Amino acid sequence: MRFSLAALLGVVAFVPLAGCDESESRSSISELVGPQLEYLEPDSSLVASVDLRYDGENWRHLEPVISRALELYREREDDASDPGDLDQTLQQLAQYVRLDFEDDLRPVLDGYLVVGFVEPPRVQLSERMRAIALSLAGATYDPSRDVFLAPPLDGGPGEVVVRKRDGTPLRQEDARRLSEARQKVAEGSAPRMVVTYRTRDGDLGEVARKVVRLEPVPGHANARSINSSLALVGDDTLVSVDGGDEDAALDAALDRAESGEGFPASRLETAQRDVGFADPFVLATGDLTVARRFVEEPNFRRAVREVPYLGAIERISAGVEVGEDEAAGRIEIATTGARLEPEDLPVGPAGPLALPKAEGAVGASRDQSLTTTFAARIVRALFEDSDFVGAVERTERDLGRRFEDEVLRQFDCPSVSVFEGAELGAPGVQRFAARSCVREPARMRELLPRLAPHLPRILTAMQGLGEEGLLGLLLVAPDAPLTPSALNALAQILVKPLPGGDEASPQEDLYEAHDVVSGLPVVVFGMIGDDFVVASSRERARSVARTETEKLDEEAASALRLPLELLTPGDGDSEEVLSSVFSDLELTVAAEPSATTVRARLGYEN
Repeated sequence: MRFSLAALLGVVAFVPLAGCDESESRSSISELVGPQLEYLEPDSSLVASVDLRYDGENWRHLEPVISRALELYREREDDASDPGDLDQTLQQLAQYVRLDFEDDLRPVLDGYLVVGFVEPPRVQLSERMRAIALSLAGATYDPSRDVFLAPPLDGGPGEVVVRKRDGTPLRQEDARRLSEARQKVAEGSAPRMVVTYRTRDGDLGEVARKVVRLEPVPGHANARSINSSLALVGDDTLVSVDGGDEDAALDAALDRAESGEGFPASRLETAQRDVGFADPFVLATGDLTVARRFVEEPNFRRAVREVPYLGAIERISAGVEVGEDEAAGRIEIATTGARLEPEDLPVGPAGPLALPKAEGAVGASRDQSLTTTFAARIVRALFEDSDFVGAVERTERDLGRRFEDEVLRQFDCPSVSVFEGAELGAPGVQRFAARSCVREPARMRELLPRLAPHLPRILTAMQGLGEEGLLGLLLVAPDAPLTPSALNALAQILVKPLPGGDEASPQEDLYEAHDVVSGLPVVVFGMIGDDFVVASSRERARSVARTETEKLDEEAASALRLPLELLTPGDGDSEEVLSSVFSDLELTVAAEPSATTVRARLGYEN
């Protein structure tokens, strides 16, 4: 059976586990988990609670869904010894640690798991240490003289002594200090996490003593350690830490709870009010500092300073609600509306929207130019010194206009996109296509021959951005659902105009960018009739130009319908199980100056 122990533990961690009464279900999550929040750092970047009440309402809806998935895995593996439903699976897992699920674990599974995550600023080496690191690159150490040697800059014979800026030789002590500085940078930039679980009526101490030996925690009379990063407080609360000095982090978490200086419960209460779920399965609150996980600190600060929308973000709230027929999610990004104009937003307000009638992942937008111009501002701020931004700026100089004004704002009308084929983010041939109307079709036709010569430089430069460069791809191919593999191994790109259209597709002005080494097309783009198209082949460009649409049930600015099996690269069993258990995931987004709202729906198949 492919469902590994780690995977099952992941399922259990996101399954609501054991009993609640009617009065408790009406209480706010902040009241129920308030004592646990005290262990968390007050400036946590992200805090989330997960309902782990096994006999609660959330679990009543989830249990048949998860049990069905487990049974399908069992059938595909044809192994009768594997557990067929969740109860049996949890019993099997409990036996690994010599416990009984019904007698030992189920009585204590009646609370919430609370996680606090801190993403600190990424500390950088000092200028002096960076200079030493640069000098040591490629150098070798001579212990007889305690110096580092490197080839001469002029390429002559022999080696020269590597020297610091003051002219003195670099010695082993300097290398040691560099190593210590790097270690401090790594420690200072490492994310930190505190996880707590609290049972309402159970006895965690009795369960813990069956599997581990508990030791006193110095300075905390009510706490006993299980290991250096995990402690039991009283008989009802587990506290775990991760990141940095774990002994110090655990001690700090216990100190915060004793002094009442933990994470403010009011922030979680506000998050619940934002998402509007009475009994959320998952509830989270956070701020923009979580972005430090993905970008360097100077880039992060520059983006917040230069992009009005980012600077206006006050809080981010998220929640998941589990129903009998579907799971619903909502993300609410609250912004200081007085500081924002409609053109500052990543998407527009909600309105009627239509999705393509096509297989695979499909998307649509009412006004693509808002998203692409917003993406352009983000890319320019985050990658100010990149080759990609430099290539776009050279293009602007030749065009005589800013890229956003000359190209992107042409797409201020509805667009649709289709993705099918290889799994999202997986290696392999990607098949995609997108269509957008443009404000001035004749102007766009005139612009394409001038834009085409610049495309190779832009696409090649995008490789240096990695996966984050996909956001920048919107500058060239608005609304194209490309994945990283679509830009793999581009040694050299050639753009050429394609011959005119046929009877089925008249008025074609198409260009093909392809890798001259492999001969494979990278992207086909241009005009078919009055629509701009971009696709992985000419045939798909023509197909998307004719694709019909169907009205979405709810209003939105942009929407995406995604089969979950596209998220499981290379695992046929997982694809079959997901398609048998769940319907397509539907995502919608809309924005006003005061808030951006993302909604998600995931139905269960009968």
